[in-house]
Amino acid sequence: MSKHSLVTLIFLFYFLSGCSWSRLFAQAHCDPALPGIKQGGLGYRDRGDRCEGLYINPVSNTTLFVASFTDQFENYDNTGSTLLIEWDQPPVKQEIHLRAQGIKPRLYYRMDAYKSGTNTFFSWPAGVLVSLNIRRKDIGVTGKIKLRVGKTERYVHLPLRIRMQGEAKRAGSYKLVLMPGVQLTEIYISLASVGQDGNPQQFLRTDEALGYGYYPAERAVEIPIATPKNKGIYYLKLGAQIKSGGTKAIEFWFYNP
Repeated sequence: MSKHSLVTLIFLFYFLSGCSWSRLFAQAHCDPALPGIKQGGLGYRDRGDRCEGLYINPVSNTTLFVASFTDQFENYDNTGSTLLIEWDQPPVKQEIHLRAQGIKPRLYYRMDAYKSGTNTFFSWPAGVLVSLNIRRKDIGVTGKIKLRVGKTERYVHLPLRIRMQGEAKRAGSYKLVLMPGVQLTEIYISLASVGQDGNPQQFLRTDEALGYGYYPAERAVEIPIATPKNKGIYYLKLGAQIKSGGTKAIEFWFYNP
């Protein structure tokens, strides 16, 4: 069976069963690798415009990953109001994947939402956050799009502004939250602008030690990134020395509007 025929059959099934298009696409956006908890209504599942909730404790963890990248993240209250996530229009109008996740130890929470490239905001109902008593310090949020960087298509992150009320404010520096799955002894940062060929062009920081002194496993590490003066795509390399031995490095691209 061809791919086209398979897609046609899936759409036909949803049409005949009375399922809405929005529900079909929302279900496709839920991460199948996250089995939601079954108790109550707070498990990770389709909630119309997003997938959100608690999931079962994962078997394995990642040595190093970026859990949050924001320009502003207001300290919201738990009154049940809607949070507003905003971002600047990237150079190419591409669908953005928004993700919120728990950065508090043993908080297995996720929210996934997708918005079209014509949008620059997402109204995030805070009902699940309120029900779970999840505070500002308990979660990280990222937003990424696919862009062609040089000859390679990459995920490029957009700095997000998250607030409940009042005007969006630019902090003058981005806040990146790094989550180590194992204990580290040091973290090193390199930052560079990206040339038209997609390669790092001019380094603004090169293997700078963060110098916090203590990096326990599964504890969020907040890293301020001074907002670059020039508009464009930037390359960030985060290297880590693992306490038990060895090293780990990850690469991260972001758009500076």
